[in-house]
Formats: sequence, C-alpha cells, structure tokens
Amino acid sequence: MQPMSPALIDQQMDTLPELYGQELPRLLTQAKEAVLPQDIRRIYAVGNGDSYHAALSAAQAFAQWTSVDYRPMPAYTFFTREMPRMCPQDREITLVACISASGSSGLAQSILKETSARGLAHTISVTGRTGCPMDQCAESVLSAVITEQGRSPGIRTYAASLCALLALAARMGGTENRLDTLAAWIGRSAQGLAQTLDQSRQVAAQAAQWDWPHAMVLGCDGLLGCAQFVAAKLAEGCGVLGVTQELEEWCHVESMTYPLQAPMILLAGDRQSRQQAVKVATVARKTGRPVLSVCTEADPALRDVSDACVILGLEDPGPLEPLYAYIPGALLARALADKLGRAMFLSDLPFSLF
Repeated sequence: MQPMSPALIDQQMDTLPELYGQELPRLLTQAKEAVLPQDIRRIYAVGNGDSYHAALSAAQAFAQWTSVDYRPMPAYTFFTREMPRMCPQDREITLVACISASGSSGLAQSILKETSARGLAHTISVTGRTGCPMDQCAESVLSAVITEQGRSPGIRTYAASLCALLALAARMGGTENRLDTLAAWIGRSAQGLAQTLDQSRQVAAQAAQWDWPHAMVLGCDGLLGCAQFVAAKLAEGCGVLGVTQELEEWCHVESMTYPLQAPMILLAGDRQSRQQAVKVATVARKTGRPVLSVCTEADPALRDVSDACVILGLEDPGPLEPLYAYIPGALLARALADKLGRAMFLSDLPFSLF
C-alpha cells in the first residue's frame, strides 16, 4: 500500500465552506419534500464509525427542535438487539434512519430490507451518494453529493451526514420556520467557518508540540459525539489513541490514569458545560496534563485553565455546534502526523491490517 499523506486532511477541510454552502440547502429541500408519516414519535439513527458519531452529534438538535424519542445506535447493536424487540403495531410512529457515507453498507441494507419486510417502521437512507444501493432499499432518501477525494479520514462524509440529520431534525420540528432558520444560518456561516479553520490551524500547530502518548477527548450532549469523531481522526490520521469520555465521568475514572502528561481536548458548548469544563481542566493541569479547550464563545475562566483555546466562529450555537466543534481536533491529527512522521491508517506499514 502506498503511504497516505496527511495533507489529504487539509484538502478536505478546505472544501467545508463549499460543502456547507451547497449540500445543506439541498438536504433541507430533500427533508422538506420527504414523504414521512405524520405522527413519528421515535427515530432510530443507526450507523457505524463516523456515521454513528454523526448520529450522536445530532442528538441535541432532535432534543431541542422536536419532541420525538431519538435513539442513536451502532448498526450492529440495532440489528441484533433492538430490531428483534420491535413490533409492526408501532410502524406508523417509528422511523429508522440508516446512515452510510458510501451508501453501500451491507449491514445497513439488511436493516432497511428487514425493517420494511417485517413492517416494523418507516425507513430512510442517509448517504453521500445519490442512487446508491441503500437508496433502493429505503422508502425515503436524504443523499448528499460528495465528490470523491480518495481515501482519507472521512471529514467531508461526516459533515454531510451531520448536515442531513440536522435537516431531518428541522423537518421533524414541525414548522417551516425551523427549516427557514437553518437555511438563513447557511448564508451567515462562511466568515465564521473561515475564522474557525484559521484559528484551529494555528492552535493545532501549537498543541502538536506537546507530548501525545494518548489523548483524553471530552464532551457532553451533542459534543460527546464530536469527541468520539475527534478520537477517531486521531487514530486514523496519526495513530494516536484517543480516549473519549463525558466531562463529569472523566473525574470519576480516567483522571486517575497514567501517563499524567497525556493531553486533554475539551469540547465545551453552553455555559453549564463550560463551567464543568473549568473544573475538569483545573484537575487535569494539577497532574501536568496540557489542556486544549474548544468552546463556542470566549470564556475567561476556561481560557485561564487552558494551555490552548479555540473559540468557534459560530453565531448560533446549541444544536449547530457539532458542525464546527470537530475541526480543531481533526486539524490536530494532521499536525501530529507531520510531527511524528506517520502516514494515515498505518499505511506506512509493510503489510495491510485488513
């Protein structure tokens, strides 16, 4: 296998303004036109890897914009544990959303086919390719158009999956106003996204100089899904293990682990989360852990206990935070790959893992 350059991460990041500006409006239109039952009360959002992380990251939008019972779940867990417990009587109130960037996941196709065959729920495919095999198995479709850029950590595909789920949440919110508000945000987002990318590159270059035996990546609510995605990019992009945990839970378990100098990445959204992040960062720095904090607005208390800080250029935080919050961590993976002299996906090894 030819070693894969981490420069591919930069290439994907550079296209995010175009992706958000073009694909999110298309997905909003698709969500608005999708034929869905009127009384959906439960949504299963299922996928693997980055697709599952996108499902987790969209949870805050469904919680704030809708009254549905939203259940993000790994695809295999849904297929082997949850699906056998479902019954046809709930079909008209249940939606199964299968997420796959390629649109060709065999497990996702099996879930869509069996759900329909047994009459368990309405089905919708969330993919990055129009006309893919999954689309043929689902009753409704949300499909972004993702230009192929070669194999790399799936930044564009994660972003597109998240956009699709936010569009679905806006549709399930039940008002045209929600869709219009999200559409209006797109027009205002370009400058803030550019600021986030620039600041994240600068901070990533700084944090890459720290010693990274592994990383603690913490978040809560929708940002816990982002934390899992960041940990995945560290593993794929530079071979650094990322341990993901909820903010408060870290204090009870991982705070007592060695090596004490392993850095921490804190994703902190609203004021309550930032207050908890200050407590966590204070404990971390007592043991010598450097702290990189990522938050949606300037917080002097959090900045004072952080070794580096990124303020996301996001006008309207809340459910939209996950569209930006992963950017510093993904760019850190790129900077660390350069520092450590590593190729992505262990592609510099003389053999293939799979």
